[in-house]
Amino acid sequence: MIRDLAKLVLANASQIRLVKAAALRTFLFPSDNACIQAAKQAGSEYSQTAKLRGGSATLSPPHLMCFAAILRTLVADTSVPEQLKVTARAAIASPDTLHFFVCACKVSKCFDKNKTRLEVAVRPEYAPFLSQRAQIWVSQGAKECMGPGPRGPIERNLANHAFE
Repeated sequence: MIRDLAKLVLANASQIRLVKAAALRTFLFPSDNACIQAAKQAGSEYSQTAKLRGGSATLSPPHLMCFAAILRTLVADTSVPEQLKVTARAAIASPDTLHFFVCACKVSKCFDKNKTRLEVAVRPEYAPFLSQRAQIWVSQGAKECMGPGPRGPIERNLANHAFE
């Protein structure tokens, strides 16, 4: 029964990786990239503010703060076309408008300490904006990851023990 449970967990994990690949665009950035640094800083500020307030009930969701920080770096980037900057400025003009723009935005560590993962999803009407931004990110050294991600360490460990 435990073996069947492990197989079920592994099957679900595989399906989740597939759904994430379909729903999110994933990029690997050099860890010193300005967008990544801004997003990490926004996450740190969110955590500190939530601790000071004793919770996050009155704060904007963290994915909005992270994406707003990324958009602010876009506006400051001299290599970005003005059309993209106008869209970014409109999105961050008011905290009430940003949630109509972005659905998910998460920055996370990678096994390679020199790389950082950005997972982002925008509303369908803003997909062209994200595609244009993705081209700029790739030209600046980011790599877009296609398809489902690899198994994580816990999943690999479970698979090794489930099929022994």
